Amino acid sequence: MSETVNAGDSNGRSILLLCGMSDTKFRHKVEPIQVSTAVEVIDLVRRKPYSGNKIREHRLPAWLRDNLVLADFCRAIIAFGVCIFRRPAAIISIYYYYNGLMAFWLGKLFRIPVVQVLLGTDFERVLGSRMGISILKEAHYVGVGGNTSQRRLAELGVPQDRIFYPTSSYSLPKEKIPDQSSSDYDLVFVGSLLPVKRVDRLLNAVAELKELGLEYKLLIIGDGPLRKDLEALAGTLDIAGQTVFQGNIDNSNVCDYLVKSKLFVMTSETEGLPMAMMEALGCGLPVVVPDVGDISGLVSDGKNGVLYNPDNNHELAGLLKKVLEDADYYKQLCSGVRETRAVIEKRYGLDVLTEKWTNILREV
Repeated sequence: MSETVNAGDSNGRSILLLCGMSDTKFRHKVEPIQVSTAVEVIDLVRRKPYSGNKIREHRLPAWLRDNLVLADFCRAIIAFGVCIFRRPAAIISIYYYYNGLMAFWLGKLFRIPVVQVLLGTDFERVLGSRMGISILKEAHYVGVGGNTSQRRLAELGVPQDRIFYPTSSYSLPKEKIPDQSSSDYDLVFVGSLLPVKRVDRLLNAVAELKELGLEYKLLIIGDGPLRKDLEALAGTLDIAGQTVFQGNIDNSNVCDYLVKSKLFVMTSETEGLPMAMMEALGCGLPVVVPDVGDISGLVSDGKNGVLYNPDNNHELAGLLKKVLEDADYYKQLCSGVRETRAVIEKRYGLDVLTEKWTNILREV
């Protein structure tokens, strides 16, 4: 296990950062902390390598990273050593399982303030656990995706003045207005192909619309363990010819793909405030998304997108048809999306999040 230092040999105020998630999501989370003047060094303990400003990376050997149990055990040992020898001013956990548990016990043992940051995919699991709620009640701060999550945590006894949101920064791309008349695709999905994303629901909705004579072209961006199963399902539903599984693409090119489509669709069972949806709105695309997590804090039904019950497949198909077949309604949603860009910049800009993190880190 090696230590890669990208923050110089500074002995200034440091924090210990424990996290999971993809590089793209992590970058949106960590960038405001990197820019903050309240911290000089970030001791990063993560399974995958990541370098950047102020980051002192404690890297696992390549052969160890794919063994999740052993890798997490080694991360715990490394984090323990950081607490002994570096004495960080705070411990930040991003993605509760297993990082939140580790942060809690290290904070208890070394009497170090802990900031727990929850993602949408693990929010419901935490709320369903008595131990999870107890741990959040003891955290100095808890970061969530939006006001819906804040309200739910407060109802369970987490002090409201310790809950903050949002936790991810986002820089708006140059606006590219989608052209409904010349788009390559009618629908686009962006995300990991995991069970919680329920992409099968989207495929079934597209198949249902085909039976009505509407052969909408679907672009699926992303990869994951369910890709082969979903490709097989598309074949079974007889929509393989109108469905493209693009796989993973470079994050800098996502907007170029989004604006080749008319409508962004998400079918997740649970979410916080999904970055893929925010990116679609930032690129000027209306969205059809489930009314879960903190999504309704940014999407207003009928204004910049459409909210639906994720358990109702028939409702999804009908809403897709309504948006794509009613040109006036589509233009109305596009107009609302342009107004949403200003909201995103004001609420999720790097300067805003940096100030928020600076205040939190100075206080702890």
